Amino acid sequence: MAAAETVLLGVGRARAAGPYDPLDALRRLGEAEASLDEALADMGAQEHEDSAQRTRTLLERTTLTARAAVAAADDRITEHRDAVGSPARTRLAEARRHLAQSEETAGPDAPGALVEVRRADTLARQALALADADVHAYEHDPQTSGEIGNPNGPGGVSGAEDLPGRGELSGPGDLPAQGEEP
Repeated sequence: MAAAETVLLGVGRARAAGPYDPLDALRRLGEAEASLDEALADMGAQEHEDSAQRTRTLLERTTLTARAAVAAADDRITEHRDAVGSPARTRLAEARRHLAQSEETAGPDAPGALVEVRRADTLARQALALADADVHAYEHDPQTSGEIGNPNGPGGVSGAEDLPGRGELSGPGDLPAQGEEP
């Protein structure tokens, strides 16, 4: 930049001093422009390197959060495998695929890897939300809740609440003899 300014000042002085060679002035302006282009290219290269470093740093952070989101969704789905449906499982599988793709392309294509890892994080969070909703629905469904005392739960007998004498017996001696009415 300083070289370009020096050339411009020199051309200005030559014009002010009297007759000057316009071709020489044009040549010197061309040289100044080339110097300016080099300076801008250097600045652009530095700016590009700074941008690439910021992208790599962001990729590292985003990869950590995406891995954590995938692990959380995987834990929830594994823990409640009977309650979680296929939409959550599918999102988790897609999140894993995008995370793997990100890790494969991280070196040569950090911006592309960043897109992949962000998608993995989004899908993993969606998988976790779907799994949570499935678990909530499963736990609050009278057909699947499994709460103790729920006759329709996994340990209960459907319709048991309508049986005569339910809850009235205190032990084996209280059972009616064969042929007796309760």
